[in-house]
Amino acid sequence: MGSRRLRVGPLQREAVALVREVMSREGVSGRAVADRAGVTATRCAAILRNERPATVDELAAITEALGVPASLVVSRAEERLVREASPMGGP
Repeated sequence: MGSRRLRVGPLQREAVALVREVMSREGVSGRAVADRAGVTATRCAAILRNERPATVDELAAITEALGVPASLVVSRAEERLVREASPMGGP
């Protein structure tokens, strides 16, 4: 059996979009987030560009570095996905 590379899914894409919105609003750089989160700058940058899937712990560290619980980011990301999937734009 060969291994396959995991892809970044829609939930992570939406969660990252929310993280980037907070970063922009707060004027926080990716390097600052990485430092606060204890994630290497390279790894953090790859996650924030949706080039690599994040582990739950990495996502939690990144969101908490911004003062936002990971559970809130994930639930908001899910809400966005549901809204986008709905023909009426809502649940």
